[in-house]
Amino acid sequence: MPPPSCPDRNTLRALARGDLTDPPRAAVRGHVDGCRECAEAVRALVGEEARRAPVTVTRLGSDPGDVANGSTVPYRSTPASGPAAVLRWVRGLLAEPTLPDALGRVGGYEVVAVLGHGGMGVVLRGWDPRLRRPVAVKLLIPQLAAHPVARARFEREARAVAAVRHPNVVGIHEIGEQGGLPYLVMEFVDGHTLADRFRDGTLDAPTLVGFARQVADGLSAVHARGIVHRDVKPSNILVEAGTDRVVITDFGLALLGREGSDLTSAGHVLGTPSYMAPEQVRGDRADHRSDLFGLGCVVYAMAVGRSPFPVVQSPGRPAWGPPRPLAELRPDLPAGLSDLVRQLLAEDPADRPPSAAAVRDRLDGKPAPPANPPRRPRRRLLAGAAAAAVAGAAAAGVLGRGVSGLPGWAYRDPRPAPGPADRVPRTLTVAQTGGAEFRTIGDALALAAPGDTVRVLDAGTYREAVAFSTPRLASVTLEAAARATLAPERVEYAVTIKNTPGVVLRGFRFESPADQIAVVVLGPTGALLEDLTFDQPPHATPAAVYVCQGAGPALGQPNRIRNSTFRCGKRAVVVDGNAGAVGGVEVAGNRFLRGEVHVVVCRAVEDVSIRDNLFCRGDAVAFDLDPPSKNVRVSNNTCWLTPRWLRVLSRGFPNDVSVFNNLVLEADAVELPAGVDAPDLARAWSIHHNRWEPTPRTDHARAGAVAEVVGPVDLISRDEDDPNFLRPPPGSPLGSGGAGGELPAHVGAVPPAGR
Repeated sequence: MPPPSCPDRNTLRALARGDLTDPPRAAVRGHVDGCRECAEAVRALVGEEARRAPVTVTRLGSDPGDVANGSTVPYRSTPASGPAAVLRWVRGLLAEPTLPDALGRVGGYEVVAVLGHGGMGVVLRGWDPRLRRPVAVKLLIPQLAAHPVARARFEREARAVAAVRHPNVVGIHEIGEQGGLPYLVMEFVDGHTLADRFRDGTLDAPTLVGFARQVADGLSAVHARGIVHRDVKPSNILVEAGTDRVVITDFGLALLGREGSDLTSAGHVLGTPSYMAPEQVRGDRADHRSDLFGLGCVVYAMAVGRSPFPVVQSPGRPAWGPPRPLAELRPDLPAGLSDLVRQLLAEDPADRPPSAAAVRDRLDGKPAPPANPPRRPRRRLLAGAAAAAVAGAAAAGVLGRGVSGLPGWAYRDPRPAPGPADRVPRTLTVAQTGGAEFRTIGDALALAAPGDTVRVLDAGTYREAVAFSTPRLASVTLEAAARATLAPERVEYAVTIKNTPGVVLRGFRFESPADQIAVVVLGPTGALLEDLTFDQPPHATPAAVYVCQGAGPALGQPNRIRNSTFRCGKRAVVVDGNAGAVGGVEVAGNRFLRGEVHVVVCRAVEDVSIRDNLFCRGDAVAFDLDPPSKNVRVSNNTCWLTPRWLRVLSRGFPNDVSVFNNLVLEADAVELPAGVDAPDLARAWSIHHNRWEPTPRTDHARAGAVAEVVGPVDLISRDEDDPNFLRPPPGSPLGSGGAGGELPAHVGAVPPAGR
């Protein structure tokens, strides 16, 4: 229960803004540390203030003193009216291209895409026609190119990066100028940012420690050249696709010791607040230990999905509270990692590890350097075979994820794995209204372990994306006891289930915008999606549920979509074997009430069952199958008011497809490829025991090849709000009109009343 005398909202907002001063600040912070309700309120206010804050850059004039004074002005580096406007703006900065599909040209490099833009420059994807390789081109924006200080800072970044030759630091190829705009040409890293990597879920222990080790090694090389990065954060760290090589980039704030006093001086705050060291917040001089603080924040974010200091900082204000120890949030991580992160996040730089090389050595399993007398070695982070493997990989210059089959480091947790008798699965409760252990689903999942249940108790709306992408969440059940709504904003997927077996998702309502996939399932998962409600705008184009990229069974179970209700736009469920064969999918017992096409099955699939569903209004099932597909069944479904209850889009028919025991009511047609007729399909597939109540638009000859055409079918109700919706009455011939034997004896999804 919260203390009775909680601060009012204005006081909490002042704390979130940093406008509160001591002594009341200390008292309010002490209260918030012990009050879950107030802590959640402050977190929400911090996000609100961050969204409300103007975009600013330093006011750069002819006098470098403008920088030292730290004055800022509102500034927008690019148009805010969408991608088309940004492209027009970028094209205006470029020379005419020589390649037909290029956007333009910078120096001798063809520009083919915009990768991003920020306060100082725009980053472009380029092509080097001489060496025939992709490059990244960073172009200083015109508003800053006219300012000597900004140009000096931009050129300093080029010198800083060029001084370092290291696989974990972005390489620079050239610096130049075009039309008065300085540019630098860098190594193109084909991949994504570290922030993107853990946006869909926290990283497992082997990946996390491997990435941290690479960042520490890159920072060690940077610091050896007298450079302080000043802005170490996940979005400034790239992960190369296919190799998981980590690359530190964006040295726009880098501080060279011999010239920093003129360009990035003490008393001026530059950096990203939630990853900024306390001395940077105060405006004191930053050194290499400031980057170590940022590294600690990055490791923490990889582990739990967010920075340990979400509050926005300002000069003279310390970091927001001590973060919760990693050992509590991620007990699966190596025992010493929590201690190492705690030291990296020390407020006093003297209490942090002495160097990035020392952090790298700790991650390699080497002893920590001696502390002040009495001398005593610190705990190892990794021990035994794991340390030897890491050290061997480092000596060979190879760091890979052992779990992905790459040579090099193979992770071994030094702690014994708990056996079945060592741990009893728990139920973790969530509610926004109090009365539960957690306020957010993400916080509960951060503490969940295999076999646990996360239960949402209230009926509130949760604006957070959820990801199951780590073995730690295997066989975890996430359920809504009171039909809570998942409605995250500005994300591609509301729920991601990737390579995590046995996940159960139950009881939620999804309220998806027109450009969002509610649930995506990738890799061997054996997930169960049950008793869910999917609501999309009528004009939505993505599927509500998308099963793809090698999705398949796990723990002896297929991926199951059961007993759910769909009101969708263009598509409800897509099973897509285009980017890797999909196998083991069951779509059963669902109500599809709105949508253009309810279920789409395409390319290479195996063991797909679509059964016992009600398909209402909209095409029921569409196939675009590759011939190798096999064991695909469409059985015991009821289709009502469906323009086309069956669509076959590919001319090459796989032989192992069965369509039987389906009841088709007031449906118009089946769709077949040009030059293919219904008898051709009936000869290729096993089609039998289907009943079709036609409409005046139905081609009876074609219909007769795939179903028995019958007169009006007697049903208890055709009102979808009636409990007996589309149910045959007792004694209906549909009760015994099915295939029988090992197959159901009835036709349609709903057996006659009384059975």
